Amino acid sequence: MFVYVKTGLPAGASYPKPATPVVLDQTGCHYVPHVFGIMVGQTLQIKNSDGILHNIKAKGTKNRPFNISQPTRG
Repeated sequence: MFVYVKTGLPAGASYPKPATPVVLDQTGCHYVPHVFGIMVGQTLQIKNSDGILHNIKAKGTKNRPFNISQPTRG
């Protein structure tokens, strides 16, 4: 379950971002997990468990987009 609160938080409320990164793995030429939640400021780690080169392309609208080649396994 995901919860998104757009309005109604107490004034001055802040919630710490998790110290553990969210891991997105390319395995079998698929992203695993297919869907995940991440907090603003939390680290996203993208790894490649396949034996072939993959290309990672993110089309950010509020964040910087990127297009990176990712070496095999690792």
